[in-house]
Amino acid sequence: MLIEIKKFLQTKQQASLQELCYSFSITPDFARNLLKHYIIKGKIHCFVKKPKCGTVCNKCDLLMTEIYQWVEYA
Repeated sequence: MLIEIKKFLQTKQQASLQELCYSFSITPDFARNLLKHYIIKGKIHCFVKKPKCGTVCNKCDLLMTEIYQWVEYA
């Protein structure tokens, strides 16, 4: 499954945690554990997308705001 996630992110360049969970039918915790492999290798960067509304109420679904980006350079 690691290779499939790698190919997915290389193609899309970035995806939310929700998109990854939906695409691979896995739980958020399992996805994070798989992604950790590539984060440690420096190939994926994780960041939290700020809400478009501009508030800091923290009511946004974390699955939508937790973004993983493929950052490996050739």
